[in-house]
Amino acid sequence: MENFDKLREHSQNYQDILINGEVYSKGIVLCESKYQCMKKYITITDRPFTILDIGANFGYFPLKILEDFPNAFIVMMQPYVEGQILKEICKLNTKYNDRLILLDCECHKNNMELLSRCEHFDYIICSNILHHLPEWKEIYPLIKKMCKYLIVDTPPPDDDKACGQDKIQEVYDIVNKEADSISEEKFPRHNNPTAYSHLYFYKFNDEAITTQAYMFGPYHLNKQFFHIVEDDKRIFKKEGKEYPYIHGLNLFNFVTLNGVYPPIGDILEKLHTRNIKTGYKWDNSCKDIYIPNFILNENLNLIDYEDTATDGLEFKLRGTVFAIENSTESSYIPNDNNQIENSILLLHICYTFCTPIDWKASAYLKNKEKLDLFYREKGVRIKISENKVEVTPIPHNLINYFF
Repeated sequence: MENFDKLREHSQNYQDILINGEVYSKGIVLCESKYQCMKKYITITDRPFTILDIGANFGYFPLKILEDFPNAFIVMMQPYVEGQILKEICKLNTKYNDRLILLDCECHKNNMELLSRCEHFDYIICSNILHHLPEWKEIYPLIKKMCKYLIVDTPPPDDDKACGQDKIQEVYDIVNKEADSISEEKFPRHNNPTAYSHLYFYKFNDEAITTQAYMFGPYHLNKQFFHIVEDDKRIFKKEGKEYPYIHGLNLFNFVTLNGVYPPIGDILEKLHTRNIKTGYKWDNSCKDIYIPNFILNENLNLIDYEDTATDGLEFKLRGTVFAIENSTESSYIPNDNNQIENSILLLHICYTFCTPIDWKASAYLKNKEKLDLFYREKGVRIKISENKVEVTPIPHNLINYFF
């Protein structure tokens, strides 16, 4: 707990901090009364459902929801030092942390645009976030697009102490205009107790459409994915066929959005021990298993294993090292250890499941310090070590030597 408390010295104690149902530290916001109001809007109880909390802070609302709704699974988005603190809070909440995902990423237009093309959540919580976002006008419709229910909290115009004063009036006006209902309860603002905010609740159509299976995935002009979302059931439809809904988040999206919880080591352990939930028999009948074929929730779920291709091996590296894929530099240095760990995850998956004759990639050397990967499609050699990922072009006349 010493390191946890040291981290907290670098952040405002905004929300109450919960550890296994008990308040470890009080925040400056009245969390409990707001949660009791929010709880009334959560009407899905009899099936697994997924909530995205954008700007989760210290995770108070997700942890309360997990305590009260056994079928809930929460994806939290929180960057900066608050994200580091929230990662430690996830570890400490041993009663509920198997139903949590934490993404250490910002809610900016590019992230939300990419996510909205491939993910659809049962609920999104957007509490005191919109007025902080420079691109809120572009982000707001993307948020509405990727959920069945939306819960918003935003400061009123008379809260002259809130951040984002240039956006507050406009955000307030559009939320009040578009929300399906507004809470009777009102909540004093933490910076200005004479000003009060409400919760705003939106309900969207039962059917939603996404156009990609995962972030940066192929765009299907004539192929759409349908999500039929009702409180008592949820169905996923692809190419006219219905599939059971699997709650959680695509593993590739977890990596791309800098997922930090659950720990990379836990996911690797599931992969290495084949502790994977699936109907697949591991009989080498599927020739197209790669990172986006996994959904992460309490389990690691393998999907789309009915491919009938006859060439290749079961596992492939499908251009999924996002940091390397998007880098034109000869040496890419990740922003932090989380990005290094996520790159290691992808390369380990490749090493574990790809043999040197795989048509996409070959792993040639692995030890505790580094992993060398020769990536034929890009014509590069990727060397990942403790603090750096190096990308070195392979001369054209030498490519055949490596493969």
